Amino acid sequence: RTFAAVPTLPVALCHAGSPMDFSKNGIAEWQDGIRALSEQPQIVCKLSGFGMFNHNWTVRDIAPLVEFCIETFGASRCMFGSNFPVDKLYRDYAGVFAAYAEIVAVLDAQTRNALFMSNANRFYRLGIAVD
Repeated sequence: RTFAAVPTLPVALCHAGSPMDFSKNGIAEWQDGIRALSEQPQIVCKLSGFGMFNHNWTVRDIAPLVEFCIETFGASRCMFGSNFPVDKLYRDYAGVFAAYAEIVAVLDAQTRNALFMSNANRFYRLGIAVD
């Protein structure tokens, strides 16, 4: 069965689909998977947990992954996550947040707000008043 069989089921693709193989072929395979999953409108992409796959990641390392997910799913179907406490093994919370903020600094305020707050609020039905 595929997600298409249950189109009303909201699905969060955690950790940006777990990009583990950073070789050219590995990234191409990951991108193919992201593209295929993005075709299912009920799937959102949670941008988190990059330290699990590259313990010494830098903004330069993860920016292409984050940007690809946002481009492929669209900003309305992506949301940042911290993956704490696991991420704490590799970065503190402020470092993770700062990296994400740097990557999306070129985007408009409404899009950044969606990625950091309103998309998660909507997906998880938190009911938090968000401007």
